[in-house]
Amino acid sequence: MSVEPRRPRTTRLPNHVTASESLAKLGTCLEFGFKTPEGPMVGRCQGRKPELYGTPSKRGLILVQDKKRALVVIYGGKMRIEDRGIVD
Repeated sequence: MSVEPRRPRTTRLPNHVTASESLAKLGTCLEFGFKTPEGPMVGRCQGRKPELYGTPSKRGLILVQDKKRALVVIYGGKMRIEDRGIVD
């Protein structure tokens, strides 16, 4: 299943996500899950797999395609990056 946005939009991202001078590469993304008002969703990456990066604040994730295009920025709630992985 591929997840497409309902409509293109610009979202103001919090400072703890955008104020980073560097990111930590966490690996290659195979799929990701998220909650919507309609219920839980799963996005599976197809074709060339994007890379998953974490922000230094440990509170933001960014999927980057071909080292130049941010596909998804994930932040908010209780999500954080710990030594054992991404937790919510």
